[in-house]
Amino acid sequence: MNHEDRLLVYCLADIEAKTGWGPSATWANNDFTELSDRIADATGVHLSPTTLKRVWGRVAYASKPSPTTLDALAVFAGYENWRAFRQEWAETPDNKPEINDGEKDNALPADIRQGKSGKADALRTNEDQGLKPAHYGDAKPSTDQPDNEDQGLKPLAKQDVPPGLHRRRARNPLRLYVYYLVPLAVLAAAIALLFPTSTAPAAAPKTGPAGTAVPKLDPADFSFNFRPVTTGVPNSVVFTYDATAAPAGDSVYLQQNWDAERRVLIPRDQHVYTSIYYLPGYFRAKLLVGDQVIKERDLFIRSEGWIAAADRKPVPVYLPLKEVHQEGRLAVSELLLKSLEVPLQPIPPKVVFTHVGALDGLFSDNFAFRTRLRHDYNAGTSTCQQIRVLLLLKNGAISIPLSRPGCTAELSLYAGGKGIDGRTNDLSAFGVVSEDQWLELECTGDGDLLNFSINGQQVFTVESKEDPKEFVGIRYEFFGTGSVDELEFGNSGGVVWWEAF
Repeated sequence: MNHEDRLLVYCLADIEAKTGWGPSATWANNDFTELSDRIADATGVHLSPTTLKRVWGRVAYASKPSPTTLDALAVFAGYENWRAFRQEWAETPDNKPEINDGEKDNALPADIRQGKSGKADALRTNEDQGLKPAHYGDAKPSTDQPDNEDQGLKPLAKQDVPPGLHRRRARNPLRLYVYYLVPLAVLAAAIALLFPTSTAPAAAPKTGPAGTAVPKLDPADFSFNFRPVTTGVPNSVVFTYDATAAPAGDSVYLQQNWDAERRVLIPRDQHVYTSIYYLPGYFRAKLLVGDQVIKERDLFIRSEGWIAAADRKPVPVYLPLKEVHQEGRLAVSELLLKSLEVPLQPIPPKVVFTHVGALDGLFSDNFAFRTRLRHDYNAGTSTCQQIRVLLLLKNGAISIPLSRPGCTAELSLYAGGKGIDGRTNDLSAFGVVSEDQWLELECTGDGDLLNFSINGQQVFTVESKEDPKEFVGIRYEFFGTGSVDELEFGNSGGVVWWEAF
């Protein structure tokens, strides 16, 4: 087991002791969901239950946790970040325990490696190497999270240090002041005298009513939950909340998803607000006080089949599926839109085909997507014939743009947590739309790399900067009218979802 693996074991043991829920091998799905919520409340970072299961070895996964994941775990365990946690445990090269090649696969505790045995087995493996996880003892389960010494645990500073590791000696603040800060202060004063400059006054701290400083609000003082009233769409969602801890005079908001335009002002002293969702998807609803996000909750609205709509504000026009299924494909004609009084000019409608809920267990680091599609309208202001294909993820998406060759400056690609603007990047490879021509579009994920191919030719690659995310569905958007002939999702294990309509 290498140093980083040992550190992760210690961090997870800290978190398990903090929860008081007993060995992680006995945790159920709702325990990981609860832990996800607690981490989000404490750190502001959302680690999905699936991500947590991977870290704890409950789901088979070969990659290492991302820096964001490690930072969130360390903060929840009581440290400033993962770097601070690493510095708390420093490896001593001269006293580093050796692990033979044949022992490497068994070096991780069974609880982490297989997700089957309990914490006792995990710790026994460590103790065989003379290691003890930090903060772990014979604690009794408790939801009050008492101090470590109340649980019979030794504070970290008092614990025996595992072989191969040592604590960094705390630096003397006075020595730091004498050796570093005093010379720097003298140097700064000399520069100020020799090179006087005019500077703008420092920005005043953010203030509230009567000039008082705005306090950082504690999410634990608030509550935020929801209940969909039905299945499918449209769907009203009843949000219940308690924001009475917000300072008097501060505005309280509910935001349906990532889009700030879907933010509404709600009464601070009330507790129920009902919002309507017209299209399916995986949404992260937010409770805000001013600009501070206080609580977040994930909302999954499935479609129960394909949905076709002309997406216009404030309410989309749903299109009858029996009219959309045409000769083995999904297609919307000008005649259908005109019959529903949806104008094509001066601004063409955004026609949507979407299906949410057919995918399960497919992740963005191991997938293959293929589809065949065509744009069917190029009159007036729709001359660019823009298309957007969104592979919907939990708390994210891969957004693939297409257009006529001369319009690629207006395109925007989003993948792997990165937005790529056609005005500052060369997206000309996605300018392939032409009248009455079918396109073959492919997207694959292999580890951190996302590859995009059109008509059998790879045209673009993005290196992901986020943790793998699970797919939940797909959405096609045609600015005008369009057709979809076939789609397929799969991974290294084979085809997961295929439709030829």
